[in-house]
Amino acid sequence: MDIARELGLGGRFNMLMQAAFFKLTAIIDPQTAADYLKQAVEKSYGSKGASVIEMNQRAIELGMAALHRVTVPAHWATLEAPAPQASALMPDFIRDILQPMNRQRGDLLPVSAFAGMEDGTFPSGTAAWEKRGIALEVPVWQPDGCTQCNQCAFVCPHAAIRPALLSAEEQDTAPAGLLSKPAQGAKDYHYHLAISPLDCSGCGNCVESCPSRGKALQIGLPRQPSVRWLRSGITPWDWRQKITRFAKRRSKAASSKRRCWSFPAPARVAEKRPMPGLSPSCLATGC
Repeated sequence: MDIARELGLGGRFNMLMQAAFFKLTAIIDPQTAADYLKQAVEKSYGSKGASVIEMNQRAIELGMAALHRVTVPAHWATLEAPAPQASALMPDFIRDILQPMNRQRGDLLPVSAFAGMEDGTFPSGTAAWEKRGIALEVPVWQPDGCTQCNQCAFVCPHAAIRPALLSAEEQDTAPAGLLSKPAQGAKDYHYHLAISPLDCSGCGNCVESCPSRGKALQIGLPRQPSVRWLRSGITPWDWRQKITRFAKRRSKAASSKRRCWSFPAPARVAEKRPMPGLSPSCLATGC
């Protein structure tokens, strides 16, 4: 990632990885592989201009040159993978059945764990609990420059950004360090923009769509309290899901309510809002 950023490629490091692969495996002569990759770059990015071609070809060279050996300690072979921290809102099925199966330990589950599911059916909407955490960097909310337009929540393809209106009581009982500001058009309420670091893909659409001059969202590493929250029992994201109060304006309310498409919804929600040609299960699982 550092090399890609220095070259001006941002998060696009595919050429770096391809070059490193051919250098490491030596399935063909590395120099021959580099020549083929450079030819492919000229063919694929020729219409983008000479600077784009030069950046990608330079990435091929550095991808091979930067490869170095990493010594793995022997005791790592017997390390036990830490169990993921269960959310306070996580259903029993996810915690007791799905997560062990995802860790390749489904054979260890007793038959009694599947009581009530003898016909082989599983609840829908389980993908919402697969917190992959694939984003290298996530948006960080800057309350001072926020206009509360909710455009970031509207364009987020994974619904990883959810606004909420907090009452005075909710403001007092919120997790320590949770950011908020007085809500516009809602007297006695505070506005909070919740961001899920584990659901975010780091695409940056939210930052690009932000109309604020100072950009109320900035891509970067999560603030230290966010890391601490992720390791605790309930995160601000989980806490925000219990807030069901939305703005009255239709455009703001639409970006505040639970979304049934990008972010998987429970089956009971999806069944209420069927779409032509799509089954409720498809809506609930995000397939």
